[in-house]
Amino acid sequence: MCVVDILLTFGRFYIRCRTTQKLHWDDILNGAALVALIGFVATYQVYLPVEYNAELYGLGLSDVAPTEDELNFSLKMTLANVILFWSVIFLVKASFLALYWQLFRVSPAFRKAWWIVTVYTVLSALVILSAEVWRCNDPKNPLNLGTFAYLPRPLHISPFLNALD
Repeated sequence: MCVVDILLTFGRFYIRCRTTQKLHWDDILNGAALVALIGFVATYQVYLPVEYNAELYGLGLSDVAPTEDELNFSLKMTLANVILFWSVIFLVKASFLALYWQLFRVSPAFRKAWWIVTVYTVLSALVILSAEVWRCNDPKNPLNLGTFAYLPRPLHISPFLNALD
């Protein structure tokens, strides 16, 4: 799926450069979202084998126990993966907001609504990213994963996804 995203993003860049000879803020933010998406997929691919082995061992289907170093590495990659997940989401939102800023140039009322939505989006991004780090333990030491290791795997993605149900 990442290949489709790469092709669409570069297609977007090509069309924008052909029509306006420059990239706009919405294009740059969309490109940043693509970079975060590639990082998200890469971190997932890196930590998944260790986690899969740990699950097999925990279920008694494997005799190979994961080492402490492997588990710590997996937890760090999981945290990076969660942060990249939310980065993709909010960079795409920022890309749309930048596009809407250009479209709403003609209407001061829409620009006021845009500011309200933008402030809400920035605040929600700060709250979500802070919550991801704080629930791991002390926010001054985010790599001390503390309680993050004891959360069930679906909760590693985020408790905020459960609120959407």
